[in-house]
Amino acid sequence: MEKSAEFIVNRVMKNNFGMAFESLLQPIFDTSGFTCVGAEMLIRGVHRRALVSPDVFINRLEENGGIVSLGEHVISSAFSYMTDVIVPHNGSYLLHLNLSPVQLNDAGFADRIVELVAQRPVPVQRIVFEITDNNILLDDTGRENATRLRDAGFLLAWDDIHSVEQLQSRLAQVETDFIKLDRACFRATSGEETLNIIRGAQEKEVDVIAEGVETFSQMQVLFNSNVRLAQGYLFSRPLNQDSFRQKHLQLTE
Repeated sequence: MEKSAEFIVNRVMKNNFGMAFESLLQPIFDTSGFTCVGAEMLIRGVHRRALVSPDVFINRLEENGGIVSLGEHVISSAFSYMTDVIVPHNGSYLLHLNLSPVQLNDAGFADRIVELVAQRPVPVQRIVFEITDNNILLDDTGRENATRLRDAGFLLAWDDIHSVEQLQSRLAQVETDFIKLDRACFRATSGEETLNIIRGAQEKEVDVIAEGVETFSQMQVLFNSNVRLAQGYLFSRPLNQDSFRQKHLQLTE
């Protein structure tokens, strides 16, 4: 894995993204009708024709700042896919994109994203930026960038929420439109805490999305708690762009 990480990090630092990355789409479903309503775009590295998990290289790119250029490359590609492929088939779909706090803390980040929108008819109200949870806090610049994105019409989410304390801490940094329940919320010992997270978010009028849903019993808990958005292997594994289009967009043509 070390060689894979070195290859990918070196490509990013040279702004050479070609053939080094592949985008996958994890469908997001409405639990009430078991229908696809959008997708989260995931990034995978590619080394010697094998996919490389982001866990191998993302932390290193956050440390050296390369995550900023990689992230903007991914966002630009996602905007193109949204306008060229998703919108012509289904304009109501949401497209979720991950944002590292390092990206948000970078001066001028939000302005650069808004400039990308000016170059193509991106439906900003259908783009959800998910702020990933790690040990990096948002600074004043990060909070300003988050506010700028919301003012421009984008939606925001806090990713990987697994406790009430964490929920409160994240929403105190930046108010968002969504929070995503971490897959750890479906452990047998997490039931009461998970329900408290859901109630806490709903009291603040923040919509809840569950990830890592694998069983019908988990989905039933979500449905009973009025959580309508979910993703996980119960619904679908991540798909490449062509497969996502064939499975979840063709029927709407």
